[in-house]
Amino acid sequence: MLNPLRGVILSDNLKAFVIKADRYDPDFNEVCVQLADCYRLDLQAARPRKPKDKASVENAVRTAYTRLYAPLRDRTFYSLEQINTGLREQLTLHQRLAFQARAGTRLSCFKEHELPLLSPLPTAPFLLKKTVRAKVHISHALTPLVHSV
Repeated sequence: MLNPLRGVILSDNLKAFVIKADRYDPDFNEVCVQLADCYRLDLQAARPRKPKDKASVENAVRTAYTRLYAPLRDRTFYSLEQINTGLREQLTLHQRLAFQARAGTRLSCFKEHELPLLSPLPTAPFLLKKTVRAKVHISHALTPLVHSV
């Protein structure tokens, strides 16, 4: 199975992903920053209050839902493996579906334009680092404020 990295993660300013939205330098969640450092990814956020920037992200989500999840809504699954198999089947159909306005499919476009630009996944798994914030009192004693895992 091919698991390449694209190099950029684009968010539509989801609160769990972007802590503080800013046009030029948004602040990202610490876990997302650690993930990006591990996999050498660039984190990007759509500009706040700019619907034009969010359209590509929202259209991708809508397309994924209508092409992958909606066809499975009337089926009954009894395990996570069955759900994943159903999603893989729908993904294969979606990738091989011909474009309406141009020649080719999503799979042929991916292989021709994007695959050569991708890098392989790192061999080491992503390990979440524990961060601790502390307050130094006048007596020079440390008091932990927040533990995030």
